[in-house]
Order: sequence, then structure tokens, then C-alpha cells
Amino acid sequence: MKQLIASLAEKRIPFFQKLIQIPSLRGGERLVQMFVANELKQLGLDVKLLQHQPAETLSDGSLMGPVTVGVLKGTGGGRSLILNFHVDTAPPGPEELWTMHPFSGTVEGGLIHGRGAVDDKAGCIEVLLVLTC
Repeated sequence: MKQLIASLAEKRIPFFQKLIQIPSLRGGERLVQMFVANELKQLGLDVKLLQHQPAETLSDGSLMGPVTVGVLKGTGGGRSLILNFHVDTAPPGPEELWTMHPFSGTVEGGLIHGRGAVDDKAGCIEVLLVLTC
């Protein structure tokens, strides 16, 4: 199983890089949500991109972004499982403080670098790994 997960994770690196390369500051997540929605559709999920109605304004004045919902129906009558993550990121701050571009998605030394790589675009990759195991 460990080998299977490592193999699947390796295949997800280009997707993860692209995910990081799409800036998704809070309130500006629409492009990254559409990118994730497309990937979920390719995995056979029924996908909806929902927008809050009416549009909610956050404390910083930005609008709450859309929410992607993917449903994979089971074949039995058992319980449901909800897997979730978020794709909004904090602002990167001054670019000169970064050793690499904040939205580079560069892989170096076995690590992937960029804003959102850990919080929480990695959650997206974890969900995709669960869906493909």
C-alpha cells in the first residue's frame, strides 16, 4: 500500500504544481476552484460549483469565493464520507523575502514550494489520493 500511495503521489506532482501556480488569495479562488472541479469531473464525480447567494462579504472586504462540491455515489446503503479542504491562501507578502517565487510550485530536494503548498492545497492532493486508491 505504501508503494501504491508513493506511486500515485508522484503522478499528482504536476497537478499540485499547477494548483500552487494559480494564485487563490481569499475572495479570488474562482480559477483554482474551476481547476479542481475539472479534475474531480475527470475522476467521475458529479461536480457543482456553488456561489454563496447573496455574495457574502468577508471582514477584509473581499467576497467569499465559490465552493466546489464533488459527489461520488456509492453502491451500498452505508454511511457517507465527507472529505474537504480549502484552496484560499494568505497573501504572500513582499516577494523579495521569498527564496523562490511564491506561486512557483518548484520541486526541490523532495519538497514542493509555494504559497498554499501546505495550507491547504496539500489537502486537495490528499483527497485526490484517497479518491484514486
